Amino acid sequence: MYSSEPTFETNLMGETVVISKPELLERHLHGNRIRSLDKAFETMKLEFPEIVGGTVYGSMANGYVHDQSDVDMTIFIDVDVIGLAQQTYDRKIETGGLDTSCIKLKPFLNKVYSNYTSELIRKYLSIPKNVPLAHIKCLPISRSIVTEEILTLIEYERDILVQYEKENQNVELDSKILLSTLRLYNPADQIGQLFLLQIGGNGIDNYRETIIRLLSENEDVANQCWKVIRLTSLAFENKEGRGLPASFDTAKLLYLK
Repeated sequence: MYSSEPTFETNLMGETVVISKPELLERHLHGNRIRSLDKAFETMKLEFPEIVGGTVYGSMANGYVHDQSDVDMTIFIDVDVIGLAQQTYDRKIETGGLDTSCIKLKPFLNKVYSNYTSELIRKYLSIPKNVPLAHIKCLPISRSIVTEEILTLIEYERDILVQYEKENQNVELDSKILLSTLRLYNPADQIGQLFLLQIGGNGIDNYRETIIRLLSENEDVANQCWKVIRLTSLAFENKEGRGLPASFDTAKLLYLK
């Protein structure tokens, strides 16, 4: 699915990095605990087939992991499988310009899965009861959800592009300015988490591919949208040197079949 040819890029810290498949590089770095998480996910999927996969961030993804590190993780639940898409997922519900459709599902999903997941991960990673697991959360996902989220981002970035052109300003925002803006409103908050370090198989690859294909069909804002997605992922890890490609062209090589 991914290009086997390495790509050389300069990261935001000015360092030259080799990009292949990001997960392969980082899984090698964190070997045993990542493999233990994979085993935990195998067990979870037997119990809950609607679990598509997951991503990790924090110490699990930034190179500072140790045997008693806490676990910052997002579990993606296919709402089509559990039959909640038609009942609960409603794009029309908005508050203050922020879509709350996915937010409505979070308390339900976390209640169903989090306690079970926490105990399972403690078992597989041998984490003592007195060591916090930090943030284990569940997010709803489906092809329609991902499509709606990325189309919202495309529309948002296109509106910004039009506004900047009217004001004769450069739309290529500085990374620090862009991150500051995203803290106020970030239409890529959920899809950005799909590009964190993947665990539990390759179940979210298809969603990543959907995102990249939709961006490819909207070339006028593809680079800016990818920058938002990338910075959203990096913000979760508080690290700007991770192996996500800086350019959209390289992202296409990595994530398209």
